[in-house]
Amino acid sequence: MATVLVNQNKDKAAIKYYLKAYSISEGKNIAISKNSAEGIYEVYKNSKDFKNALIWHETFLVLKDSLNNKNNQKEIGKRQAELTFIKTLEIEDLKHKTEIEQLNFKNEKKQIIANNEQRKQLYIIWTIATGLVLISLFLVIMIRRWKITSAQKETIHLQKEVIEKEMHSKEDSINYAKKIQKVAFPSLIFINQLIPKNFILFKPKDIVSGDFYWASQVENKKFIALADCTGHGVPGAFMTLISLNILNQIIADKISTPKDIMEQLHLRLQKRLSKTSKHGLDIAICMIEANKLTFSGTHIPLYYLRSGRLIEFKGQRFQLGSSDSILFQQHEILTQENDTFYISTDGFPDQKGGQKGKKYFYPVLREKLTSIVNLELDEQRINLTKEFMEWKGSQEQLDDVSIIGFKI
Repeated sequence: MATVLVNQNKDKAAIKYYLKAYSISEGKNIAISKNSAEGIYEVYKNSKDFKNALIWHETFLVLKDSLNNKNNQKEIGKRQAELTFIKTLEIEDLKHKTEIEQLNFKNEKKQIIANNEQRKQLYIIWTIATGLVLISLFLVIMIRRWKITSAQKETIHLQKEVIEKEMHSKEDSINYAKKIQKVAFPSLIFINQLIPKNFILFKPKDIVSGDFYWASQVENKKFIALADCTGHGVPGAFMTLISLNILNQIIADKISTPKDIMEQLHLRLQKRLSKTSKHGLDIAICMIEANKLTFSGTHIPLYYLRSGRLIEFKGQRFQLGSSDSILFQQHEILTQENDTFYISTDGFPDQKGGQKGKKYFYPVLREKLTSIVNLELDEQRINLTKEFMEWKGSQEQLDDVSIIGFKI
């Protein structure tokens, strides 16, 4: 729960659950206590509360060292037990060999005495010599095997260190890219000021996202949009940054109707992308002005519910940034009190899950939106998130998942 709240930027609530987890596991489960302390440290650090971050970072390090020492002690105990067992076997084997040699020696002694003393002495000499040679050969073989095993372990250890270093380096780079992408997105504070009654469900497939949301204002016109760029992960994230930059330039150029914004976004993406590029984006743009909402979009539909009835405006079947040309359209809606609007990318309805591993599909999503429309908007987001996670189950998340809901 703390991790979910951190992803929702609810740091205060996340701290509460992290502290509860730490309190429950303290002195009982070092691993959980360590993870809880690390979570508290990360939240305080992100909140720039460096004093508390330092305190919990020290607690995390102490628990981490304690856990490592505990694991090392277990490994040492296991190794000592193995060595003791091997040594016991060697002693038993040596005792058995010794008993056999003693018996043979007595029999040979009787035979040698019966024949002559000279043959006895010669036999003893050859027996001792043979034994020394065999022992020498055994020692040589054991030393060689020990050296080979040691070299193999060292090689494996070095390879593991190299792989872990590369993985950490790549992960650090992608996490830094996530921070850059987050800065490019409009802040939730700004969106809440622009449209106070709203929720945003934003769940990327990877660390960075190919979906993005955007908001702006020109005089008395308020804009909110949701887009799905080609691909996800790092390639999709690059497209989000390009598209966000172009949208902000368009607004700066005083272009302020949805269909004109769509047209300019399409033309400017064509200039940015090569003619052979398969990259582009689907988008839904809503402009709110007094008691009127104007919508224009491609592929991504707009749903609005009025008096329990869902109405859908489908986006045009066209991808922005492609080499084609199109006449863009827009729809105007005279809003009424309690009208609720939703825009969603295809990540949610295309997710496979359930007992048969099939897609969720758009009709089911529309039914779900109709069933939760009377809940508070934040409760709607929580309900949709729970629905998605239960539907997905153990299946892999296939795409970025984004839904915006709002009331004017």
